[in-house]
Amino acid sequence: MEIRRLPENLINQIAAGEVVERPSSALKELIENSIDAEATQIDIIIDNGGKNLISVSDNGIGIEKDLIPLAIERHATSKLPNNDLSKIDYLGFRGEALPSIAAVSELNIQTKFTNSNQAWSLDVVAGSFNKVYPSSRQTGTIISVKKLFYATPARLKFLKSAQVEKSYCHQIILKQALVNPLVGFKFQADGREIINIRPESDTNNLYLNRVRNIMGPSFCDEAIKIENSKLINEKQSSIIYGYIGLPTAAVFASRGTSVVGVDVSDHVVSTINAGKIHIVEPELDIAVASAVKEGYLTAGTEAVNANNYLIVVPTPFKDKNKPDISFVEAATRGIIPLLKVGDLFIIESTSPVGTTEKMMAMIYRERPELKNQLYIAYCPERVLPGNVMHELVYNDRVIGGVNEASTEKAMTFYSNYVKGQLHPTNARTAEMCKLVENSSRDVQIAFANELSIICDKAGINPWELISLANKHPRVNILQPGCGVGGHCIAVDPYFIVSDYPKEAKMIASAREINNYKAFWCAEKIQSEKLAHELKYHKKPKVALLGLAFKPNIDDLRESPAKYIVQKVLQNSNNEEHFVVEPNIKEHNVFKLTNFEDAIEQAEIIVFLVAHDQFRSAVIPKEKKVLDFCGIQ
Repeated sequence: MEIRRLPENLINQIAAGEVVERPSSALKELIENSIDAEATQIDIIIDNGGKNLISVSDNGIGIEKDLIPLAIERHATSKLPNNDLSKIDYLGFRGEALPSIAAVSELNIQTKFTNSNQAWSLDVVAGSFNKVYPSSRQTGTIISVKKLFYATPARLKFLKSAQVEKSYCHQIILKQALVNPLVGFKFQADGREIINIRPESDTNNLYLNRVRNIMGPSFCDEAIKIENSKLINEKQSSIIYGYIGLPTAAVFASRGTSVVGVDVSDHVVSTINAGKIHIVEPELDIAVASAVKEGYLTAGTEAVNANNYLIVVPTPFKDKNKPDISFVEAATRGIIPLLKVGDLFIIESTSPVGTTEKMMAMIYRERPELKNQLYIAYCPERVLPGNVMHELVYNDRVIGGVNEASTEKAMTFYSNYVKGQLHPTNARTAEMCKLVENSSRDVQIAFANELSIICDKAGINPWELISLANKHPRVNILQPGCGVGGHCIAVDPYFIVSDYPKEAKMIASAREINNYKAFWCAEKIQSEKLAHELKYHKKPKVALLGLAFKPNIDDLRESPAKYIVQKVLQNSNNEEHFVVEPNIKEHNVFKLTNFEDAIEQAEIIVFLVAHDQFRSAVIPKEKKVLDFCGIQ
């Protein structure tokens, strides 16, 4: 059988069947166009249930002359700025309504654009039209649809009686009038006025007055008022702060959700309630200040009643690299008395496999009446310090519930805040996924770090070697550093190694390599100090640049640079050391030095962290440079 392209007019008629099912659906599209055009008065006339005539007149901004023909072309729209589907602020945007209606009717557009001296008209018959011609009317637009479906008579067979179709149109107008109190509506059917509602003028009681005008005073007298605070409380979330808890709370609050953050530190609580932040993270200060000012974010030392509870606390180690989930347990115990049927409980903290199920068992032990009445899920964060506010919104998320219902509930919750894709799974898989992601990166970094040690012994520049190797289309070696730090990559592999010591051979070896790299760097510094003393017969001055676990942040957790500095200072023999970390003001152990002063005074310059501030440094040739982060 031959495959052929359908003619354009037939395509439009078929499309019309998807968009315009009956007169009321055509009417709905026309009313929404008027509302999008900022109309404050819409006059509607129908005849024979809308089969013979649908006329919608408004006082909106109108259409410019040159754009009138575009209005009846498919997929032409004024309602999608910058072609961004994530920013739809109008009732319609696809550009299919008018072309679909015009394809199956006789349609006339009369319009006068704001501040224009002339009105214009266009006649369309079954999708075909000639030139725009002058007409006369006030600012706004009137669209008249005659003989609806005359071009597709089969569609007429599916319509009800004129009286039934008129009732459908009536319902459409009532619904639009209820939700648009600033717009006046006039409705006439078969020559008889049915609705005549003026725009509401009392801005303090817009919707109440509109309901009274449509439904009558008796309806309002019997109606029950629902306080706004109740509506806000339905969206309230209690966030248990870890490092990432505050950014998470700020993102939720920025979407209009009432959030109560919980922290054990009075200082942290008072700082947040003042609209300030206690950590360094780009854009976080703006988000917190705005959320606190608008009343969507508050902080306290105890959890409060809510509908959604997020656990975002640290999971440190016990002896021999055993994960410690006591913080998760303590946070969970803190909210157990507050839980009620239908609440959502989510753990975001990095956790050993099975932690979510353990917390569920603990909850149901203490609250047996809630068994199978809560939604419980695990959803790890995937963010990079320094870009947290962006990645919390745009990164994909893995969401694993203890059952299918919990997964769906958590997916719905996160869909309000996350623009990345949401991937459903179960709780144990989601827990392992977080550990595997960071373990994989740790293994890759270990290869680069091990390679840098080999290159040092072989007299090869590792940065050049890696750059050349990466020219291969299937090779992507990471950059070596002085180890691996942070609260994720340097920690998460131990969660797997601890539970599966016999199986996780490569993961364990990668951890050993990355830990050894920091020790190796410290030994290289010690060797260079000794070489300087033997050569110049005096103790060297040493600049140790960077303490954070990665560039351009203030986070020192599990930082190999901090370990190296500690080890170097512990082995010091009256040498003068200058410790530099530009992202923090002071440290309770190290005396910090200005970067420029350290460079000027030191004879050995050690780059431990590739902060942007260090990249502009001009180092005199006579000074010895040890570059462990590829900054030079």
